[in-house]
Amino acid sequence: MPSFTSTFYRYTLITLCSLCCHALTAHALTAKNNLAVSVVVPAKVQLSTTPMNFGVIATTQTTRARATATITVNMVATQVYQITLDAGMNKLSARRMRNAAGNTIAYDLYQDAAYTRLWGDANYGNTLPAGSALNATGTGQNQVFTVYGQLQNPPTQVGSFTDTVTVTVNY
Repeated sequence: MPSFTSTFYRYTLITLCSLCCHALTAHALTAKNNLAVSVVVPAKVQLSTTPMNFGVIATTQTTRARATATITVNMVATQVYQITLDAGMNKLSARRMRNAAGNTIAYDLYQDAAYTRLWGDANYGNTLPAGSALNATGTGQNQVFTVYGQLQNPPTQVGSFTDTVTVTVNY
């Protein structure tokens, strides 16, 4: 049978240990800092173009002038997409370049060097429904597509003619 003195010391020791642990816990020191977390998500598609320039054409020229431009698309691999070209800023019955006097020269844009596949935006913007979109699949690398331009008729008016066509990648 334990004596009163040994039991008292045991309970006192347990109480002191309990108080010390509680005191240490209540007064524990902490340090805090921030963890920076970031991620870079690249654009799913990148698009660039080069200008189309028919050059200097005489009004006496009898053949329809031709020119090319390029569209470069970088789309994530395996993503199916379509490239459309709208009718431009001066469309009447066809795409037209306009000069400062308001005169126009009609032209067409094609997907192929044979000038048979008219490039437009059918089923998308429908500003030029006679022309279709170009279909492609992304590779994760730059893909370059040539735009083939041709005047509908030799020019009859003088001046500097321009137009702006919007290129859209649909995916």
